[in-house]
Amino acid sequence: MDLERSKYVALQEQYSLLEQRLVIANCSLATLEKQFQDFKAAQRNTSETALIGQVMALKQQCDTLQHKAELALHARDDYKNQVHQSRC
Repeated sequence: MDLERSKYVALQEQYSLLEQRLVIANCSLATLEKQFQDFKAAQRNTSETALIGQVMALKQQCDTLQHKAELALHARDDYKNQVHQSRC
């Protein structure tokens, strides 16, 4: 009888712990859903023209940086050729 009673108490404790974990998980889920809803609202409130402007600015910046990289590579190659010719 004592064995069954101790098993019952252990199961009650386990059930209580699982209920607590469920409550915590539900609270976390509610928080995440609220954050996601806020994120979606912020995305909807951002104007499309502003986003397009940002994309265009980033593309221009990318093109500028690629051009600078090409110039640097060309200058490096010219320098290597000059060094190679001066050694010959």
